[in-house]
Amino acid sequence: MEEESLQELLNFIETIDHSLLKENSLDSVNNVKQDYDIRSPAPKRSKTLGIAYTRGSVRNCNLTSSPSKLAFDELNVSSSQELNEDVVINEFLKIKEIPNLYPWQKKCLEIVQNKNCVLSIPTSGGKTLVGEILIVKEIRLKEKSAIFILPYISLVHEKYQSLAKAAEELDFFLEEYAGVKGQYPPTKRQKNKKSIYICTIEKASKLVGSLIQENRIDEIGLIVIDEFHMLNEPSRGPILECVVSKVLYLKPNIQIFTMSATIGNIHALSTFIQGMTYIENSRPTKHSEYINIGNRIFQSFDGRTVKEIFADNLSESSSEIFRACVSTKSEAILNLVRGNVMLLIFCPSKMTCNNLAVRLQFERFPGTKEYKKQEKEDLIEALREENEGKLCANLEACIRYGVAYHHADLTLGERRLIEEAYLASTLQILCCTSTLAAGVNLPAQRVIIRDPYVGREFISLNMYKQMVGRAGRTGLQESGESIVLCKTMYDFTRFTAMMNEGPEPITSHMDPPTIVDLILEVVAANLCSKLEDLKLLVKHTLFYQLKNKEDQQEFLETTLPTLVNSLLASKGTMLTQDTDGILKLTSVARAAGLSHDISLIVYSDLVQNKASFCLLNSLHMLFLVIPLEYRIPSDGILLARNKVYDRYSKFHPQTLAVAESLGVTENLVALNVTGKLKEEKKALLCRFFHACVLYDILNLDNHARVVKLYGIQNSHLQQFLNSTSYFASKVYRFCEELPELWCYKQLLTDLPQTLMYCRAPSLRALLDLPGVKIGRARQLLAAGYSSLEIIARADAMEMVSKIRHLPLKTARGLISAAKLHFITEMDKVESMKALIQSLEKNYEGIVKNK
Repeated sequence: MEEESLQELLNFIETIDHSLLKENSLDSVNNVKQDYDIRSPAPKRSKTLGIAYTRGSVRNCNLTSSPSKLAFDELNVSSSQELNEDVVINEFLKIKEIPNLYPWQKKCLEIVQNKNCVLSIPTSGGKTLVGEILIVKEIRLKEKSAIFILPYISLVHEKYQSLAKAAEELDFFLEEYAGVKGQYPPTKRQKNKKSIYICTIEKASKLVGSLIQENRIDEIGLIVIDEFHMLNEPSRGPILECVVSKVLYLKPNIQIFTMSATIGNIHALSTFIQGMTYIENSRPTKHSEYINIGNRIFQSFDGRTVKEIFADNLSESSSEIFRACVSTKSEAILNLVRGNVMLLIFCPSKMTCNNLAVRLQFERFPGTKEYKKQEKEDLIEALREENEGKLCANLEACIRYGVAYHHADLTLGERRLIEEAYLASTLQILCCTSTLAAGVNLPAQRVIIRDPYVGREFISLNMYKQMVGRAGRTGLQESGESIVLCKTMYDFTRFTAMMNEGPEPITSHMDPPTIVDLILEVVAANLCSKLEDLKLLVKHTLFYQLKNKEDQQEFLETTLPTLVNSLLASKGTMLTQDTDGILKLTSVARAAGLSHDISLIVYSDLVQNKASFCLLNSLHMLFLVIPLEYRIPSDGILLARNKVYDRYSKFHPQTLAVAESLGVTENLVALNVTGKLKEEKKALLCRFFHACVLYDILNLDNHARVVKLYGIQNSHLQQFLNSTSYFASKVYRFCEELPELWCYKQLLTDLPQTLMYCRAPSLRALLDLPGVKIGRARQLLAAGYSSLEIIARADAMEMVSKIRHLPLKTARGLISAAKLHFITEMDKVESMKALIQSLEKNYEGIVKNK
C-alpha cells in the first residue's frame, strides 16, 4: 500500500476509534455520550486454565463509580483445581441451579464424547440440558465455538435468555441469529474468546455457508440441533438437511449432536449423520395419558397400547379429569384448577380458544377474581401498553378470572406477556392452539386436547406428543395428566390407530428445486467445483440415503447432471463452466442469498424498475421489498375493495405520481371495486397497497390509525412488518454484490432496521434485547431504564418493583443480556484498536524503509 493511501486509512480509522472511545455510546440509538475506559491492562492469563479468563468481568463489574465509565474487574481465580469435565459440568449446573443430572444424562454424556449422535427421548425428558453441557464443554475444554440450531425465533430468544447468565459468568459470547439479526461472516473475537451462535434453521444455513466460504469453519467444534424431526417439514426440512450434509461432506472436526422426541426410523438418521443413537424412553415425571369418547375413558399405558379403564380405578385427581370430560358443562373443567393447578387446553382453532376462554371466565369460582388481583391488573396494563392503550374487552375480562387465550391473532408482545403471567401463576388456564406446543416452554399439571385436530387436519403423533409433553414438567410438578376428547367414534378409532402405529418415520423433502439451491450454495462457498464433487456431496444427504440403489444410481448419472446443465443453459444467469469443467457462479447467483427461482425474480424486478424509479417519496422503494407471498391477492393482508378505493382517493399528489409510474391508475382501482380486474393486475394492486401500508406506518405517528385505515389485525400487521424487514435485508445484500444495481444500495441501507423498529424508533436499543417487545420496552423507558448501560447496572429486585408485571426471572435475564451486549461492544472496540495498531506498525515500517 502506498504511503499516502495508508496514512489516509489510518486517519479515517483513528476518527472511528476516537468516536468509539470518546464520543459515541456503545448504544448508538440512545445518543447518550459516554466515555469507556478500555485502556486498562488486558486480563491476566490463568495459569490453571491457560486462557484469557475474565469470568467475573461483567457480573462483578464496577458500574457505580461513574455513569460514563465501565471498568471491568478481574476475577481472582484462586482455585488450584484443574479444569476438567467434572468441574465444567458442576460449574454449569450450579449456574443453572440444577442439583444433579439424571442417571441417563450422565450415561449419555459419558458415551457420546466426540461422537455424532441422535438423542431420542420423550418431550420434557431433559435432553436440552445434555446439549447445553456439551456446548459448554466444547467452549471451556476445547476452546471451540458452537452452533445451537432451534426451529423458531421464540425458542432462540428463550435459549438466549436461559444461557445469558452462564455466558456472563463463564466468559463467552452469545450471538443471536434470528429475524434480521446476525452478521455474515460473524465477527472475529479478540483474546481467543468463543461464541455460542443461537440460530434459527434458515440463519444457521447462512452462518455455516459464510464460515465455509471464509475458511473459518474450523472455529466451530460442535453443532447442536434441537427438534431434529423438523427434517420432516416440507419448507425448512431441506434447509436443515443441507446444513448437515455440507458439514459432513467437508469432514471438519465438528461434532453433530441432534435431539428429538421419538422418531420412527431413528437408525436411518444416525446413519445420515454418521453417528450413534441414544434412546431413552423414561420420563423424569410420571405422566398419565387418557382418551375420552362419550362416557367412556381409556388410558395409554406405554405410549401406544390403549385400554379402557373405569372411574373406580382412577385416582381422586384423575377422576376429576374424567368427570370434566363426560360433563357438558365447563364448570367441571374448572374443578381441575382448584388449588392453583395449572391447566393448558389445546383447541383446534383460534375461535374455539376465544369462545372457551369466555365461557370459562363466566363460570369461575367465587373468589377467583381476588386471587393475585393486583398482578392481573398489572398484566392488563402491560397488554394495553403493548397496543397503544387498546385491549380486547373479552381478553381483559378473562384475565381478571385467571383465564386467557393464546394464538396467532395476538401480537408477539401480547403472547410474551401472557406466557410470563402463566409461568408466574397469575393466569391458571390458557386456551391455546397448537403453536404453543411447538414454541416456548410452558409447563402444566394438566393438559386437555379438546379435539384431535389442528385446524381441519387430524393431529399427528408428533404434535400430540408435544402437546401432552407439557404435562408434568421436571422441577415443577411431580406428575402430569393429559386427556384427548374425541367427539365421534371415527375420531377415536383413528386416534387410537395412530397411537398403536407408533412414531412416524422421517423422510427427506428435498426435490429438484432444493437440490439446485444446494448446488449454488456449495459452488459459491468453493466447496464443490466439479460435477464429481457434487455427486460426492449428494451422497451425504438423507435424500440420497433413503433411496434404493437403483434410484441412487439414476439420480447421480441422470438427474444431477440434468440439473447442472439446466443452470448452465439459463443464459449464464446463474452458473458457468470453463474448459476444465470448473463450475463458477455468476455475479447474480453469488449475490443472491435467496433460492434460485426467487433470485431470478428479484433481479428481473430490480433491473426493470431502474428505468422508472420514482424518488418523490419512499413508496417506490417500499414497493420493491414487498415479500413474494404478499404479492399474491389471496394471501397476505386482506385488503377489502372499498378500503383500497377509499385510501386511493385520499392519496397525496406525490403518492398518486408514484402510483402512476408503477401502473396503478384510478381506472385500475375502480375496476377492482367492480370485481372485473384481471389476475395479473390484482397482483400489482395487492403489492402496491401493501407498500402503501408500509408507507403509512413510516409516516403516520399513530400506529393504531394504520390498523383502522386498512382494517388490518394488529398481529397480521406485525407479521407483515417482520417478513418485509427480513426480505428487505436480503434484497439489500443482493444489490450490494451487483455493480449494475448500485443505485439501490444507498436507498436500501437502513431500510431493514427502519422497518423492524418503525413502531417505536426511539426504543430501538431496548427492543434489541431478546424477548423484549414494544410494550415491555415502553415500560422500561418509563421506569428510567432508557439505555442498555442503565439496565446492565440495574438491580433485578428494584427493577421488578418499578415495572408492573415483570417477573424476577425475566428481570434477571434482561440484566444479563444487557451486560452481554457490553461484552460484545467492548470486543468490537478491542478489534478496532488491534487493527489500528497493526496499520500504524505497517506505516512506521514503510516510513522507516524510505
